[in-house]
Amino acid sequence: MSRSYGHTGKRLEASSTVDAASCRVPLVPKLHLATPGHGPGEEERRHGRTHSILAVIAALSLLLAGCYSSQPASGGYAAKTHAVQKHTEAMDALKSNRLEEALAAIDEAVKEDPEYADAAMTRGLILLRAERLDDAAAAYDGVCKKWPDQAEAHALAGIVREKLGRGEAAKACYSQAKAAYDRRIAAGDHTPGTKLSRTLAVYLLDGRSKGIEEINKLLGEYPDYGPAREMKGKIAENNRAFVLDWMERPGK
Repeated sequence: MSRSYGHTGKRLEASSTVDAASCRVPLVPKLHLATPGHGPGEEERRHGRTHSILAVIAALSLLLAGCYSSQPASGGYAAKTHAVQKHTEAMDALKSNRLEEALAAIDEAVKEDPEYADAAMTRGLILLRAERLDDAAAAYDGVCKKWPDQAEAHALAGIVREKLGRGEAAKACYSQAKAAYDRRIAAGDHTPGTKLSRTLAVYLLDGRSKGIEEINKLLGEYPDYGPAREMKGKIAENNRAFVLDWMERPGK
């Protein structure tokens, strides 16, 4: 399942025609303005020069605006270009386990664009991988408060608390995750990945018997869905550690 942390279930991404790496603005041809004279047609020429200058200013304003925000993808949030760039750098560093580098990049992304949900989620994941569990819990709690329909944030907040030995607090988070997945499905997301994530939240919340019941329902709907077939075996074994590890992976 490709992890995309949008509370609508859609990937939050952005596109832009501006060079995201450097935000370079193309050079505008220099205007050579002669000293105004007093010959015929000078008034018209002066108005023409004024209009040219205003056109250049308008063009520069549009180009510079592109350095700060990107165009929205269909149905998605238009994250700021620099924030998208730093988020990409953070994910690349995370994949190579360069955690300090990843955290520095994601902190910059979140600071640049506090409304960028994917970046906020990735920050929690980096802290979790760095075993800064209290900080990770706080990060996920912030996401849950700002984006209450972000089911993955509730689930991961529960996983962090389970790792901290706070079982009852973890269950409360798993309950919120299940409710958020239910809202997502009711809104029209019937993909097997979303339904599997909901099933695993139920397993973590209610245990093996309820987990088997839910995974059998999912396989009745999608009998050839490989991840669900694998998870059925893990739930039957009550291999909770495997399920927790699987749910932490951002690109499954």
